[in-house]
Amino acid sequence: MFSYQCSMLSFEVQQHHVTIGFSHQDMGAAYENKGMLDAAVEHYKKAIEIYEKHVFDKEEYQFNVKELYSQCHVNIARINSRQNKYDDAVELRMKALNIDKKTSQLTAKEKEAQCYFDIGEELYAIDIDRALEFSKK
Repeated sequence: MFSYQCSMLSFEVQQHHVTIGFSHQDMGAAYENKGMLDAAVEHYKKAIEIYEKHVFDKEEYQFNVKELYSQCHVNIARINSRQNKYDDAVELRMKALNIDKKTSQLTAKEKEAQCYFDIGEELYAIDIDRALEFSKK
């Protein structure tokens, strides 16, 4: 019985290892490229859930967990924009900007402006009028 419990615990630990988050992020990107947006969001969210447990680890990984954590939020925001869920997209982009060390010096208004600009930039290819609307906010 003890052996079984140890095996199950080992499996559980592996499910939340940071490299599993990286795999979920890759799967999210693959689904997004195939146009399977709901599946993509599901995998990005799983990656976020795993990365949240490792963002402040002292251990050094082969990739920057904080950047990947932020990027997953941006990826979901991009999908939300494609699905006309602009409020959700702005909220996730704000979260990504708050995570990102490079933008931590920005004020809340500057971060909000960056979010609207980013969404406007994404919309540029598909709806120029909406893109201008977001870029001017």
